[in-house]
Amino acid sequence: MPTSIRAGVTGFGFDTADELTARLRLLANDPSLADRMGERARREVEERFDLKVAGRKTLEVYRRLWARRQEAAA
Repeated sequence: MPTSIRAGVTGFGFDTADELTARLRLLANDPSLADRMGERARREVEERFDLKVAGRKTLEVYRRLWARRQEAAA
């Protein structure tokens, strides 16, 4: 399953309950790690899913498509 998590940077993946338990213990024992990972994850979400950014990217796609259509019609 695709994920947005970057292992050890923005979070942890896990496949079993034991892995989840180990990751939760790691974060519980290192609050600064949990804070850093949470901050990085928040920044990534803001950068990737910000409505203004998404709107600009979508508008750019439409502009490129329109330009191609105009070139093809000429």
